[in-house]
Parts: sequence; structure tokens; C-alpha cells
Amino acid sequence: FTEVKNAIETFTTNLKPRVEKKRKTSTIKPIFEQKIHKHFDREQCHIVIGKAAFKTNDKEDLHLKMLTAHLSGQSSELFVEVRDRQGLCYAVQPLHHAALEGGYFGIYIGAGHDKKESAIKAIKDILNKLAKDGLTNEEFNRIKIMIDGQNLLNVQTIEDYANFYSISVLHDLGLDYQHKTLAQINKIKVTEFNNFLKKFLTPNWNIVTVGP
Repeated sequence: FTEVKNAIETFTTNLKPRVEKKRKTSTIKPIFEQKIHKHFDREQCHIVIGKAAFKTNDKEDLHLKMLTAHLSGQSSELFVEVRDRQGLCYAVQPLHHAALEGGYFGIYIGAGHDKKESAIKAIKDILNKLAKDGLTNEEFNRIKIMIDGQNLLNVQTIEDYANFYSISVLHDLGLDYQHKTLAQINKIKVTEFNNFLKKFLTPNWNIVTVGP
């Protein structure tokens, strides 16, 4: 560590400190309950059911990280129910992005144009069920294990390691931001998470479709 530290300081000693600038709050208002279609001459239809979400440091964003983990992967209810059981799409996955001033959350579906409405209904049914019933303790605890494992995977290569730490530093969130985030997630209780689902998964989704 001492050798690496000395080597880095050789290159950074003469760098000027970053000038701190006061960030301006965005005045853009998010949209809700909008249906937007873009014509695209293909057999497939690309669908996103989503809405505006929270900025990086909000606790609600941690809840969305957990929800995204729950809905990810080939064993998730999203994949098993919509793709495998009902055969309504060839691809389905959650989308979650958080930035300094806001973010978004949603579900992407790639489907045949003739199954578009059925796929949208199936996704909404899953989201409504989550809002109504929430998760069991077993499902909730599994999310924490998944996120912990994903964080370990995120630092397997030098490039991954650099991204894991440097992006949060560049955003003035601190070198240990990722570790603090994991610690905060581990403190969240299942009742708190289910209350969030009930509030956030209200039926005010935007639906964007691209296809015939």
C-alpha cells in the first residue's frame, strides 16, 4: 500500500484542488401516466413501463436497488411468469438508474407486436401484486444476499475496481460510498420495504412503445 500511495502522490502532488461549485436544482418536472408511441417498422415491439425516481443519496433509491435485484435474473417472477409461463416476450428486465438530481425505474419488454397489450398487462399485474402483498421475509433476505454477492463481483477486475470506487469519488460521494450503501441496505427492515412498495408502485406509470 505504501509503495502504491507514494507512486500515486508523485503524479498528484502538483494537481490543483477541484473547485467546488454549488449545484443548481433541476426545474424539470417528471411526467406520469403518459402513453408515448414511436413507429418503427419491425415485427418486434420494444416497451418500457416506467416513471421518474430518486436521486443517488435518497434512501428511497436504496429501496429501488433492492426491488431491481428482486426482479432481476432468470429465476425472478418477472422472467418466469411473463416470458416462460405466458410466453409473452423474448426479453424482460428491470431498469434502474440514479443520478445526482434524479433517476428512473421501469421494466423493459421486448415482444412481438401482437402480444404488446398482453405483455403490458402481465407486467402491471406483477407490479400491482408487489404493491399489495409485498415480499416475505425469505424473499427480502435473499435480496440482501444477492446485492452483497453482486458487489463482490463488481470488483473482480482492475477496471471494475476502478469504476466501483472512482465514480462515487467524482460525484463527491466519498471513496467508501458503495460500502456505506451496502451497510444501509442491510439495516432496512422488511416492513419498511413493503411500505415503500405500496407507495411507489402506484398505477401512474408511463408507457413507451417502439414498434409497428
